[in-house]
Amino acid sequence: MVKKINIPNDVIGEIVKLQPIKRFGFLAVLSNVGFLFLWIGQLTSQLADRIFVYVLMVIIYQSTHSNLGVSLPLLAFGIPSVIISPWAGIMADRFNRKWILVISDLVRGLLILLIIPLIAKSLLWIFVVSLLVYTAAQFFAPAETSSIPELVEKHNLIVANSLFMITWMASSVVGLGLGAPIVNLLSENKTLMVSAVLYFVSTAAILLIRSNPGNRPWSRTTSWPTSGPALNSSAGTRSSVIRCSSFLWLRRRWRPFPSWRSRTPAMC
Repeated sequence: MVKKINIPNDVIGEIVKLQPIKRFGFLAVLSNVGFLFLWIGQLTSQLADRIFVYVLMVIIYQSTHSNLGVSLPLLAFGIPSVIISPWAGIMADRFNRKWILVISDLVRGLLILLIIPLIAKSLLWIFVVSLLVYTAAQFFAPAETSSIPELVEKHNLIVANSLFMITWMASSVVGLGLGAPIVNLLSENKTLMVSAVLYFVSTAAILLIRSNPGNRPWSRTTSWPTSGPALNSSAGTRSSVIRCSSFLWLRRRWRPFPSWRSRTPAMC
């Protein structure tokens, strides 16, 4: 016979208070101050990038009066994305990701200001500086995405990644849409200054992120790793999260196979 144990209500209340409350959704991840600053950095940096692309095409078209010349910004973007992008991901895992983001934004802002006195001189120099701008841009995305698991709880990781993808797509459209009215309202030079200022705002936002985001029950690292065992643990954690997210998405899609859908990895 099982003996019934009566637990006082005040003891139950204390136990309930000790249980962590999990919050879900966009508001939950945005209430995370570290993630909020990272998201603001992404938003302003993406807007600056798209405004810069638009005004660069306008400047080149006014200089060459050729549709072929407008392809130069795309060429300046394509070359670094093919050559530099694979190495940028390696550097994001080997060095401090916060400072990679800061340096990437700061360098792009300063280079855009450098283009202003070169507009009336040489199209070649504009292309070279644009090439350097897009080279610096290749280091931003891998460092940014690798930083998300260090700032967000595991149960909100999919929501955080979704918010970043939505922001990336929306800011790309809005940034190109804002380019035309800003150029008409101001001028090409002042529009370049607006783009540079947005990069500096992104730099300031990322600088406000605390280097030690705190302990995460699902992560073995408590800071943005630079090298050694912490690097291996961080990489393993990100790989597990990615695999888990992919499995959950596939499980929702393959509804005709309930037996397969019931097999959930222990890490999920």
